[in-house]
Amino acid sequence: MTDSGSSTLAASLWVRLRAAKLVQWTLAYLASVWLLLQVLEFLNDRFGWDPALLRVATVVAGAAVLPMWVLAWFHGERGAQRVTGFEGVALALALAATIGAGWWAAQSRAFPVSRSSRAPR
Repeated sequence: MTDSGSSTLAASLWVRLRAAKLVQWTLAYLASVWLLLQVLEFLNDRFGWDPALLRVATVVAGAAVLPMWVLAWFHGERGAQRVTGFEGVALALALAATIGAGWWAAQSRAFPVSRSSRAPR
């Protein structure tokens, strides 16, 4: 591939990303997830919930960026209302990955947190 061919491909991809508003969707998603995690952390501190809840919520929020990207890619600028076959498969795979990540985080004992290690109130 020539240098001009790769630069044309990169320019074409950038135009498509901008048309799908992928960057805007990602920034809005990250801001929403950050706010949600802050609220969960606050509630966790107040009510003494299991620390695993925050671990699962963090992993699911991180993995849920995949379905968000699929939705942004297919429904960004043009706002299509019909789900295509490829979009359905991509969305199903992204959701399966998100659910799998949440299940893994819930089952994971890699970073156990005991209640005694939490800060006193």
